[in-house]
Amino acid sequence: MTLLRGSAAIAVGATIGGVTAQASAAQPLDDDAPQVEAPLESASSDPSARPASEPAGGMEGEGLDDLEGLIDLEALGDATATESLLFADFGSVVTAARSAQSAALASTPVSVLTFEDLYYSGVDTLPDALRFVPGVDALQIDRNRWALGVRGLHQLFSDRTLLLMNGRNANDAVTGAIDFQTLPIFLFDVERVEVVRGPGGGAWGANAFNGVINVIEKSPRDTTGVFTRHRVNEFGDYRGSFRVGDAGERFAWRLSGELEENESSGSVFVATSPVPGATSADDFSRSRRFGFTGLWEPSDVAKLDFGVSYNHLERGDAPYIGLQVGSDERIDLGQAHVKFTRELSADASFYVQWYGAFRDVNRPSNFRYTSYENTLDAQIDVDVGPAHDVSFGATVRLFNIVSTLARPTDTIPSATEAEQSVGFFGRDVWKFADRWSLESQARVDWYSETEWDYSGRVALLREFGESRRHVGRLAVARAFRTPRNSLRGLEAERFPIATVGQTTFYGLNIPRPGELDNETLWSLEAGYTGRLAEGLTLEINGYLQRYEELTRIVSLPEPAPTLGRAFATLAQGEDADAVGAEAQLRYSIDDLELTAWYAYNDFDYEVSSPNARAYRPATHKVGAGARWRVFDWFTANANYRYTDTTPGDGNVPSVRPSHRLDLTATLGRLGEGAELQVGVLDALDSTDHRIFDESAPEVGSAIPGRTFFAQVQLSF
Repeated sequence: MTLLRGSAAIAVGATIGGVTAQASAAQPLDDDAPQVEAPLESASSDPSARPASEPAGGMEGEGLDDLEGLIDLEALGDATATESLLFADFGSVVTAARSAQSAALASTPVSVLTFEDLYYSGVDTLPDALRFVPGVDALQIDRNRWALGVRGLHQLFSDRTLLLMNGRNANDAVTGAIDFQTLPIFLFDVERVEVVRGPGGGAWGANAFNGVINVIEKSPRDTTGVFTRHRVNEFGDYRGSFRVGDAGERFAWRLSGELEENESSGSVFVATSPVPGATSADDFSRSRRFGFTGLWEPSDVAKLDFGVSYNHLERGDAPYIGLQVGSDERIDLGQAHVKFTRELSADASFYVQWYGAFRDVNRPSNFRYTSYENTLDAQIDVDVGPAHDVSFGATVRLFNIVSTLARPTDTIPSATEAEQSVGFFGRDVWKFADRWSLESQARVDWYSETEWDYSGRVALLREFGESRRHVGRLAVARAFRTPRNSLRGLEAERFPIATVGQTTFYGLNIPRPGELDNETLWSLEAGYTGRLAEGLTLEINGYLQRYEELTRIVSLPEPAPTLGRAFATLAQGEDADAVGAEAQLRYSIDDLELTAWYAYNDFDYEVSSPNARAYRPATHKVGAGARWRVFDWFTANANYRYTDTTPGDGNVPSVRPSHRLDLTATLGRLGEGAELQVGVLDALDSTDHRIFDESAPEVGSAIPGRTFFAQVQLSF
């Protein structure tokens, strides 16, 4: 697009992810007018496309203020020129709407962890990194398992936060939960992690309820050469990683692998805050994982990316509903995908992809099953005018679940089940006036085990200020969560108390629930995103939410009162209200980056203390971070978080407040030759307390607390 003012034009362009985006502006005729580069995002319809890699709080690139002076936004009134400045200040995101857009113009709040954030933080797992995202609640149940959710409602098997890997659904098909340790995630291959705070069902459908986490990997073109990393901590835990890759004119590939071995807390850790009745679990773990990704670009307007990955995990058994068998868990996960993307014209593009997953899960205290998932997904993006974009598409998912070898202690009955789901979605972004834009998302989904349901989002955005680097947002959204197989079929008998003939009586009895339907979430939101000064940005987002028909645990009467047994099952009908706000201030200039954030997340049930299978969010959360490149070869990093009391429900105790401080020092230039990183995680030794999860409230296990580590990596 060329914007005329006078008789000469200035071209503004950038290459992002291998695609060149062009915008133009104009100024009075001048033969020596300079060419100015600014990071503009291509109009890709690919929700896993690698967006601009600059931090969300600004960038160190030159010429941004010059660009602002050259483009007369008030006179031109052009959406493209405005977005160029907002991309520069806040970076690009793809998860909020399945298409690339400035984070400042997204219809829902999005936090971003860049590769640099992940690397310099010193953490080696994704949930550890997510601790430092505003509004995220993260409880480490034991050394291997997490209860993690956006704005709460988190639990070991909670399914109210959706995890995507390159835009592909990665939640378990049977439980709907996120078991991070079973996933083939290589943090050294991750370009960025986007966290959508708030209902994302309008874009992603069922179970994008409280939020969405999208792990976006680097392009194989950005991971050429040979890379190896080795990490050890004071307890003897070891993680070894490697990567090899190459790229030609039309084809690029990489192969990544990792070995992880963690010692059992029962052998190396001492509980510093013991809880009566708690035990130390045999929570060792050993995992082997690899992943291959290929990218073929037969032309300048088409590409085919494909990949396969595998993860094998062995770990100590964990208690579930009062039972711990004591046998090790073994879980295998294989994933594959093929995706074709093509630009149809300068104004239209599409993709179509297939992806699948195979899981073989043996958890002796929980269940044993095999599942097969196949998904077909397609999307078209069309620029229907100079300030009007439309997207639409569909997703079909097929599940086959086999649990024919169920043991008496398993909570999923023997069965072979075939399930299906179909979703249709659309998105419209219309800049209907000079400073006003309207984004609408709508989606309908059908699930064979429940019914049709719908999600949606409507957001009104307005740009403020002479340079339009301030954006206000008002939005309303609806999302739903659908119960997966493990909830609909949950039944268990625990604690045998007597045997009469061939009949055994149990102290705890959980009969299979009746029909479970979808939960519903309504959300009213308001937000502000703006650049206060050079390198200084502020984001403030607030919300009011209404939850309806939450699934909860209810008590049932004892059929034979003289036996004194307990009966309970799952049912629906609980409603709740939530109110909150999150604010983040970021300063980034030259070699220094500072962040500070605060999250207020209040959640109240209509009844005083129901058991909704999940923790409520900690009401107050505070975080801060600092990264300073002292010299070209030395970078210091610090991350801090305070978490208020996490309220307990029913017979599950609250989790006490905690402080988390991580300190690291890195010697070497990122990605060049040899690098050494040393540090201490949980320096204040405040997060080593035992967590009593909703699934096993009477048993807890210690986690390490303060941990010193060293890591070396080589790139050549």
